[in-house]
Amino acid sequence: YNSSLIPEEAVSRDDIQVVPVPANDLAQKVGSAQVASLIILGCFVEWTRVLREESFPHALEEMISPKVRDKFLPLNMTALEEGIRYAQERQQKD
Repeated sequence: YNSSLIPEEAVSRDDIQVVPVPANDLAQKVGSAQVASLIILGCFVEWTRVLREESFPHALEEMISPKVRDKFLPLNMTALEEGIRYAQERQQKD
């Protein structure tokens, strides 16, 4: 969950693994609050291993319009990588 927006005491699920991710804070760190969802996606993918990290560049290229790809692809990749990095750090602590 996005711990930048939701306080820990508001999260009460005990039937699933809940991972706090300061997505808005990390998104601002990489350059734009608009990529918070990609931070979360990077964390999810690293935590669950549902996708291979090397599939991201191609997938993002396909999703981003060629007209704006050069402008947005680097920021989107950086956000995904930051989410992965954050998840790796969390996993080492847990």
